[in-house]
Order: sequence, then structure tokens, then C-alpha cells
Amino acid sequence: MDKKERVLSMIREINRPGTETLIDYIDTTNYFTTAKCYSHHKYEGGLVDHSLEVLDAMLKNNDAGLSSESITVAALFHDLGKATVDGKKFSSSFHPIRSVQILNHCGYELTKEEADAISGHHTRNFDKPLRSLLRNADGISTKVNTRKQKYIFGALKMDY
Repeated sequence: MDKKERVLSMIREINRPGTETLIDYIDTTNYFTTAKCYSHHKYEGGLVDHSLEVLDAMLKNNDAGLSSESITVAALFHDLGKATVDGKKFSSSFHPIRSVQILNHCGYELTKEEADAISGHHTRNFDKPLRSLLRNADGISTKVNTRKQKYIFGALKMDY
């Protein structure tokens, strides 16, 4: 199974209202092909690799026992706002806010914790467990990839 099929399968397994609308939206974007991850993951497909690395790190470091569904949603969609349609962004908002706006626009139901984690994953506020786990996993993925490793789902050992 390739990465696109794996990610779409994970999204469908969660099966929330708005899932198919969200998948249709993602299919119109460059989410699966872009390297739009700033200084890291600068290769074709880098954004989706980064999202999968973040998911790995979150699942492996979930000491708080958070819902694997919420972890998957936060990891896969935290940078959705970096993807573009025909080179155009969904809105002018900063990408974490834009990610939540896209999910809301598609009618994809987020919990309060998921919306907070996605929209606040660049903040230094660690008082919310899902946001803190996402922020730390995002940093782990960024650091791991500075060595320009090609990502293989589940193969990286990532510890805090």
C-alpha cells in the first residue's frame, strides 16, 4: 500500500461526518506531492511523510493514554493548511489556523482538543496534552529529517 492509500485508509477508518468531502478536497490539493515543509522534508511527498512521522512519534510517546483517533487526526491534519490548490492557499491565515478552517469548511468534525492541538501546535503552551504531544512530535520529525532520511512508515525510532 502506498502512502496516499495508507493515509486515505486511516482517514476513512475514523469515519466522521465530512470524511468524504475532506478526501475530495485533499484530492484537489498537492498534499501528497508537495515538499512544502519549510527547511525540512524538502522533497516530493515531504509533507505527507512529515505528517506520518509526526503520527509515529505521537503514537510511540503517548504516555498520557490519549485517543489514537485524536492522535491520528491531529498528526495527519496539523499541516493540511500548507497544501495548495493550483498554487493558491485556502485562506491567508497562518497554516495551523488554515488547517482547522479547511476541516471546518469540509464539515469534518473535530473535538475541541483536536482543533486546539492543530491550531496551536506552534505555541509554547504545554498545558493541554494533545497539543503538547503534537508539538513535541512535530519537532522530533523536523529534527530527524534534517539528516535527509527517506521516511518508511513505522521504521523510525523516535524518543524524547
